[in-house]
Amino acid sequence: MKKLVFAAAMFLLTTATQAQTITNESVMKTYQDAVLAENSEYAYNADFENGMLTTQYIYRKSQSHRGKNACMMLTPHVKHCYSYDAEGRLATRTTYFWNNTADDWQTMYRLDYSYQPGVNIVECSKWNAISSRFSLPTERMVYEVKAGTDNGFVSSYHRKNDHSDFKLTNTLNIPVSYFYDLAADSLPQQDFVTQQ
Repeated sequence: MKKLVFAAAMFLLTTATQAQTITNESVMKTYQDAVLAENSEYAYNADFENGMLTTQYIYRKSQSHRGKNACMMLTPHVKHCYSYDAEGRLATRTTYFWNNTADDWQTMYRLDYSYQPGVNIVECSKWNAISSRFSLPTERMVYEVKAGTDNGFVSSYHRKNDHSDFKLTNTLNIPVSYFYDLAADSLPQQDFVTQQ
């Protein structure tokens, strides 16, 4: 349940200012907020292409005490690669973790975003190193705002393998006013929120 609440909160909070869809501006805001966070144990960097944030690098900070001088060391930690659809909305986010043994990035999972009127879906596919491909999605989060209400709904689904159907595991009712400066009935019916 904590995982669902955290995922729902992160998803909704990072998109509250951007017409309820994840766009490059939403991704940029999340990145800028992380960069500006004080006393963080992480440092951030990013690659941009045609004004779009395409890769975000997260480094773990540590102190090195060699000799009399202490200096800040940055160790690669996580990398997110983003792609966008023709309408400029976030389409995928692929996450990599730094492998110290291989001294290289290791693919972990991909989030695929789809947008429908009033409903957005995020599906998670894990990387299969043996077959060098992503599995079919095993996790699904469905985000929905009911027009004319003060409620948002986040439903979590899971499936055990590629041949089984998704099964509902949790649904969380979230007051929209908690996440938005806007009243729920003022949200555009064709848009909604999506981010992890």
